[in-house]
Amino acid sequence: MNSFGYLSRRWPVPQAFQFPEGTTIQMAWRKWLSGATMIVNNTRWKLLPYRELSQKTLHSMKLKQVFQGQWKAVCSVMERAPGLDLPDDTSQLKEDDIMTTFLIAMGYLKETFSYIFKDGGRVGEQEERTKTWAIGTWAKHEVR
Repeated sequence: MNSFGYLSRRWPVPQAFQFPEGTTIQMAWRKWLSGATMIVNNTRWKLLPYRELSQKTLHSMKLKQVFQGQWKAVCSVMERAPGLDLPDDTSQLKEDDIMTTFLIAMGYLKETFSYIFKDGGRVGEQEERTKTWAIGTWAKHEVR
């Protein structure tokens, strides 16, 4: 994978990297497993799967806080889903495999955190609403 030199060392993300705001849980899962692309100085770079990032590999306190408090908080819980068999290298997963693993992981969230999906109104209304929640909203509702 690519590495970027700044602040006197090598990093797995460019200095301008920010976690995308407003990312739905499905898109977050895709980036968690497959990474993302980023354009820096007119060059397109493939970034490693977000699950391979850590506190040590992020260069700012803000990135560390967003990673730990949102992305890792939610996606690492999803990884605990029974029957979810992720390969060591998830960066090569095909879209069908990402979707299959997402459905398994969401099933686990529905079982484990059923209160998130409870309806106050029509049946299925809250579950539909959760599909549009950003990863940060999920982190606020989920117990770790």
